[in-house]
Amino acid sequence: MNKRKKVQLMIQRQRLIILILVAFIVLLIIIFSVVNSNANSRREAAEEEIERLEAVIEELERVEVVPEIPWNLQLIDASHPLPEGFEPSLTEITPYFSVDSRVASHLVDMLNAATEDGAFLHMTSAYISFEQQALIFSSSMWEMNNAGFNLFDAYHEAANLIFIPGASEHQAGLAVAFGPGFDVPYGHVFNESTEVQWLEANAHNFGFIRRFPVERADITGVGFAPYQWRFVGVPEATAIHSQGIVLEEYLQREFAPR
Repeated sequence: MNKRKKVQLMIQRQRLIILILVAFIVLLIIIFSVVNSNANSRREAAEEEIERLEAVIEELERVEVVPEIPWNLQLIDASHPLPEGFEPSLTEITPYFSVDSRVASHLVDMLNAATEDGAFLHMTSAYISFEQQALIFSSSMWEMNNAGFNLFDAYHEAANLIFIPGASEHQAGLAVAFGPGFDVPYGHVFNESTEVQWLEANAHNFGFIRRFPVERADITGVGFAPYQWRFVGVPEATAIHSQGIVLEEYLQREFAPR
């Protein structure tokens, strides 16, 4: 082999080596690009997921959280009736008068304390069953109908005087009503009696509030039950009494959606 052929062979080998090196570098570039592309894709996917989660968190923060109202503060009226078939667990206080068993000891303590202070509380109503309430309401409704009201108007007239069945706190066993005893002198104004004055000053110490003050009928919607007292719990009754508010206002302040 002459010198010229040797040079050509050497040049070919160098070109082959350079070609291999270039191919290797291109391969590395391709691999790096693929890896980098996957990383970018993963990063973009992660960023999208983070944005989605942040949006969910922001939405959850906007959702109103409505605190759960405990049994002793449940609002019971025509707009918030008791569940169908509701029957409380009852404890008899005196013959013919029973209340929710969770309320009984508080009521007994209040009656005893009042007697010790010379205020003789005469219960006129406590727990009333759905059937009893329905009978009372329908009787009032038929009286209105007999007085000349059509059935539609008779219903609404009765509802202005009597609790609609299912809308009475008496049905829940949480309410009691007091009135003058049989030996009260003629002309006696019960609202000015020792008993009512004692209740106004002390009932909250036993967990009871005056449920429907006549002067707050625009808030409670009831102006026909001024001597009904409702159990709400000692801390709650104390707060309601000290603030001079009614249950509706207390619930709005303490349990409004946040």
